[in-house]
Amino acid sequence: YLETLPDSQFYLEKGAGMLRQFGRAGIFDDVKAPGMSKIYTKLLEAVQHVQNATNAETIEVAVVASTAGGTGAGMLVDIAHLVRQIASKTKIRLRGYLVLPEAFEKIPSGITRDMKARSYAALRETCRFMVNFDWVRGYPMFYHNDEAHHDSKDIWQGRIQHKLFDYMYVIDGRRARNNLSQYLPDIGIAPSIADMISAILDVKGGQKFTEHENNMNEVAQGQGGSLGKTANYGAMGTYTIILPIYHIVEEFSHRL
Repeated sequence: YLETLPDSQFYLEKGAGMLRQFGRAGIFDDVKAPGMSKIYTKLLEAVQHVQNATNAETIEVAVVASTAGGTGAGMLVDIAHLVRQIASKTKIRLRGYLVLPEAFEKIPSGITRDMKARSYAALRETCRFMVNFDWVRGYPMFYHNDEAHHDSKDIWQGRIQHKLFDYMYVIDGRRARNNLSQYLPDIGIAPSIADMISAILDVKGGQKFTEHENNMNEVAQGQGGSLGKTANYGAMGTYTIILPIYHIVEEFSHRL
């Protein structure tokens, strides 16, 4: 199979070429020399920046990826795991935002069967990491062998034993009114996700989300203790309130 692919397919600097396997291969290629890893450096800088900028007990982490291609769908689990490893001494709340193929309805190529197949595979894989691993040793996430990178074993020789994502949202942009899938992603879905993340990061707004999530967790616990044993997903919706501030100022100025 690999021999049938063009040489350009193996040049991962420009993406995984719609192949999830190559997306994950790109992770391993990047971290093979930890001291030169762009992914590790970016994640470490981001975690340290947030740690230095806030006194909050819990750091909010948002991982946004598309399930339609190869890069995001192939790297999603590894990126989330590495964030937890790098921030292991800090309490974090990790949210995943998965964009489904339906959100790309208006791109030139439209929604293809291959996109849906990749999305199905990514969702099936993610589902496994939305539940706790009950077995003692957990799920191994080894990027190097012990002898070569013994000093960094905590990061590169980790095991997933609990839910990787605290909350996961699946987004297709479709709804009864103002269907966002009728627009290109950069002016529809992307701004909507950005608004959602901004609302969660807001001091007052974020508190409401936390209260709701705590209530949902209590409900799940009351229903036979399903929390951590069943993969739970959420959805999101945003809307814009247009405030004609210029006209309001002009109106009141004339009155004065």
